[in-house]
Amino acid sequence: MKRKTQILLALLLVLALTFSACTAKSEPAQQAEAAEPADAVPLPEQDGQTDSITVESEANPGTVDISDPNASPSQDPQEMVIVSLDPSADPREGHEEENEAAYKEYMRVLQEYVVLGTLPDGSEHPYEPAYDEAHVDKYTIWDIDGDGLDELIVRINESIMAGMVEQVWGYDHASGELALEFTGFPECWYTEEGGAGPAAMSPWSHGTGMESDGFWNYHVSIYNPQTDVYDYLASVEQQTKANMAEMGRAGEFSDDYDADGNGILYVINYNFGESIQVLDDEDYEGWRRFYEGGEKIGYALILEWLPLSDFVHPNG
Repeated sequence: MKRKTQILLALLLVLALTFSACTAKSEPAQQAEAAEPADAVPLPEQDGQTDSITVESEANPGTVDISDPNASPSQDPQEMVIVSLDPSADPREGHEEENEAAYKEYMRVLQEYVVLGTLPDGSEHPYEPAYDEAHVDKYTIWDIDGDGLDELIVRINESIMAGMVEQVWGYDHASGELALEFTGFPECWYTEEGGAGPAAMSPWSHGTGMESDGFWNYHVSIYNPQTDVYDYLASVEQQTKANMAEMGRAGEFSDDYDADGNGILYVINYNFGESIQVLDDEDYEGWRRFYEGGEKIGYALILEWLPLSDFVHPNG
């Protein structure tokens, strides 16, 4: 009986040791399995290839695709911030004092012009009555370049051809003087949604005879916020094969560029001959939309023009 008791105790001891060993082996495996998340992102391979990785931060939750070496972010994702712009915000807010001072100066120079016929740059424009009511001398005060500061735009039609001009003037609050931002031929139009920034378009003073009846050649200038002036970009000239043929210049029409075969091309002359580009209708419309913005019809800003006769023109 005593021998059986000893054998039974020995068996129990062996079973206890075996169970303890099994438990010790199973715990690390369970811990390792719990530490590996189900959606873990694999580490980059040693050859430099990697998968797309999502980088998130409290400042700017988002994604950065680093599978393309050329698609690196412009700044560290952890430093990015989201800037919410209110499209209804008025850029003129906070510039009330400057704009009030500018208005007074604009009124002064307009009165000076109708009395002396001289604009702020000293240029003289002899008076000659307008050929219809739509082409009288006009002005408007408008933040045309979107910098929050009102500009004075004067449109001088009541003069000899050489005296007709349209100008955009800004007011320098520090010096109390006006600075010329843009000059062109009257009946300019302005846009603010172009891909290169606000733009000013000025019609040519004379046509070439090669353009169609519904088109008038024009110049394009782009606003430069660093200098607060409009930099000249290019002129746009339309050429129609039919009109050129009537002028005996059909051989000058570039058929190779006329992809749609409608006999109309656009010659873009950058910076007075620096380079020239010939575009067909579709490519020209893309060019125009980029630099001028908006749809083909109704894209220009609608300005509230007032007649300079309000200042009592001396010869009017």
